[in-house]
Amino acid sequence: MKTNIYIFLKPRLKTLDTLLPLLFYLKNDQNKFFFVIPNINSYEEIEQNVVLNDLVIQLGEKINLNKLNIVNKLFLSLRFLLNLFFKKLKIIIFDKPVGKKKFFILLKKNLYISEGDSYGNSSAIEITKGIEKNTKPNHYYMPNINLILYSDSWYNYKFFNSNNNKSSDIFNIGNPRLLNKLKNYINEKSEHYLSKYIYNKINDDQFITYILGVFEKDFGWDNEKKIMHKLFMETIKAIRHVYPNLPIIFKPYSMTNMNVLEDLIKISNLKNYHISYLHPFVLAKRSKFAISNSCSTVLADFKINNTVTLEYSSYSNDLLRQTNFNSIQPQWVNYFINNNYDELTNVLIKIKKLNFENIDNGFSTKAINKEDLRSLERRFS
Repeated sequence: MKTNIYIFLKPRLKTLDTLLPLLFYLKNDQNKFFFVIPNINSYEEIEQNVVLNDLVIQLGEKINLNKLNIVNKLFLSLRFLLNLFFKKLKIIIFDKPVGKKKFFILLKKNLYISEGDSYGNSSAIEITKGIEKNTKPNHYYMPNINLILYSDSWYNYKFFNSNNNKSSDIFNIGNPRLLNKLKNYINEKSEHYLSKYIYNKINDDQFITYILGVFEKDFGWDNEKKIMHKLFMETIKAIRHVYPNLPIIFKPYSMTNMNVLEDLIKISNLKNYHISYLHPFVLAKRSKFAISNSCSTVLADFKINNTVTLEYSSYSNDLLRQTNFNSIQPQWVNYFINNNYDELTNVLIKIKKLNFENIDNGFSTKAINKEDLRSLERRFS
């Protein structure tokens, strides 16, 4: 009997994207992965992201809880119990189990809590929330379980570790995006994806990637109304001024308001563009540079692939003082510009003159911990 590993995804795609490189590495003939998807929107979002969807299909099965009838739910429950009885069950979640998931606590060493992103961004997010919203992190500790970490910056790490009496095992494997199996897959398949989903849309094999976030106010931004609309229009204007012939690929976030995007594109009179949900690792292969109006982990995905990155944002004064007038994650961006159109234009001109050469990547991330990775691999076989 194979070891069945159930991954209970959160609504945002990032949890799946974070874990897939590790699962791709851990996959063998002795295990099978089941991706439990929380709602229909998340299910559709996974299918829309064809690279992730293809990897999920290779690794196992998708389970959409909202589409299961009573017979399927009973069958799933029976299989679940059988796997547990024969000690062939593992559960992966991304936070302390609450609500209906509280019973996961009883699984003890069959339960794994995974860090929610590959780059250790949660601490920076909590610091920013503290400045803007006066909130404090919700720290927790659970005995007799397992942690899968990818950085030393998980917001709950110090609290968890200080309370741990060695009953919980911590696997700090490093950034899973560094694993060769994923990199080899992307190198082999990227041109296939680009040819099928990009080249025939823009009639070019080079482009600028514009990473989108939400257009509504979020923490970290100043109080100017519709600030993201302003930043978007200025970004488009600057790109068209410096790179009039390069197409723009918009990469939406799961919470990007597509109606607002379409309205802004229409107002800007932009013609040479395409909207794509391809994985950043694939888009990085042909992107001249990537730009975003917020500090997105997608910037890190481009930077780790040696693509020039820019953050054109509008931080509040309090946040700017906290970051020393830099990005929240300065290692993710080559250039940070805070709500200054002229400076943005000058930076784009500078990049063009450098021809994308001699630009220091300056990117660092937690290296793979081979010992912890091998230990985790033994658990999942």
